[in-house]
Amino acid sequence: MKQKLLLSFVVIAFLGLCSGNAQNYNPVSYYFNGTPTNGIKIKTNLPFQNGLGMPTVMLEGYEYGGANTIDIKINWYIYNNLFHMSNASSAGSYSPPIKLANENGLVVIFIDDRKYYTRFNVRVYANGKGETSTMFDGWTVVDEALNGTGVKDVGYKTSLPGMIVGNVGIGTANPTSPLDVRGVIASTHTLGNKMALFTSGDGNGYLNYTGGSPSSRIGFQIDGSSKLSIYNNGSVAIGTSSTGSHKLAVEGSIGAREIKVEVGTWSDYVFAKDYDLPTLEEVELHIREKGHLINIPSAKEVEANGIALGDMNRLLLEKIEELTLYVIALKKENGQIAELKRELMQQKKEMKNLQIVLNNQER
Repeated sequence: MKQKLLLSFVVIAFLGLCSGNAQNYNPVSYYFNGTPTNGIKIKTNLPFQNGLGMPTVMLEGYEYGGANTIDIKINWYIYNNLFHMSNASSAGSYSPPIKLANENGLVVIFIDDRKYYTRFNVRVYANGKGETSTMFDGWTVVDEALNGTGVKDVGYKTSLPGMIVGNVGIGTANPTSPLDVRGVIASTHTLGNKMALFTSGDGNGYLNYTGGSPSSRIGFQIDGSSKLSIYNNGSVAIGTSSTGSHKLAVEGSIGAREIKVEVGTWSDYVFAKDYDLPTLEEVELHIREKGHLINIPSAKEVEANGIALGDMNRLLLEKIEELTLYVIALKKENGQIAELKRELMQQKKEMKNLQIVLNNQER
């Protein structure tokens, strides 16, 4: 009987020692019926000391402003006078930015968020690495700016099956969008070709494709059908799978308020003194033999090859300017004809007067 009592005492003592090495504490609860001005600062009584503790701080409550449950766990270890191996996880729907800092030799936890009526209970699990129970007394939670040293952004390492509520950050502890990626988003095929989406320090955003062949393209599909393609050589196809020799190929009409076509030369060379202006006889002969104007492509050529807008506008203006020269020449000829007509009329009048004189003399 004595042996059984002794054994029971040893077991109870052992369990008591084990429970003394691992304790759960409830150092403080917080609620604020308003919106914080600076953020929520949890001022602990844990010394900022190398090798001391490896606590798990749990925040459990409700963020009323966004109707989110709070279930956050925070861990850290202090090594070489720095917060080491710090991380957080959230099983609730609230994942605010969290920072750690050293203020006057004590650890502070700062929730860098300002939401209306946030309330939570702070619970701490300590595993007996030098902590004492007094370290979990005297904790406070205040609306106060962070002004400590060794500030550390705490990254989230949350892994949840199914839907994740709230912003998710990859490469950032402070996501500002439902999915916030700091870095490159890449899709890689087993063949090695890769599509990457990223922003760059030059102020631009890029969609980059690498590892393809000379005929590879970036295709934009709707309902499984390609509507727009950008090819390796820089050509763009809209509504077609072939660009031919063009940089932009469009199957269908193009609507625009204005189209500017840049050309190398313009048709004002027609007005140069040394321009070889075809005679109207030469134009007539060319039309009779070829069926189109000089320098203008035939209907068969246009049907087979299309037309270049810049060149065609230049050629059309060339014909207009040639017609202008013909009209000016015709006007000059008409002026000369009119002068000749006046001279003939004067001569006719003079001859009539002379005839009258001759007739009077004969009488």
